[in-house]
Amino acid sequence: MDVVKYRRDTAGVPDADALIIHLGRQIFGDHRLSPETYAAALARFGASGLVDFVSLMGNYAQTAALLTAFDMQLHPDWEPLLPLDEA
Repeated sequence: MDVVKYRRDTAGVPDADALIIHLGRQIFGDHRLSPETYAAALARFGASGLVDFVSLMGNYAQTAALLTAFDMQLHPDWEPLLPLDEA
């Protein structure tokens, strides 16, 4: 989880997990999915599995959009689980 949380390199991560991480990083970071990543994910997870992963990522993105639009904040006594961008 720290690889995702801190945007670390996927070296040493099991192949299937690294592929899912690369899939998400391309979709949300690059705003495109390379043919190589698509082909690897399709071969590894099948069409149904790939749709499931992309749909799940999309659901989390939707939740993030709602939280942002309505300025939802953590309870003052709660510690954030992810690093905060200092922008």
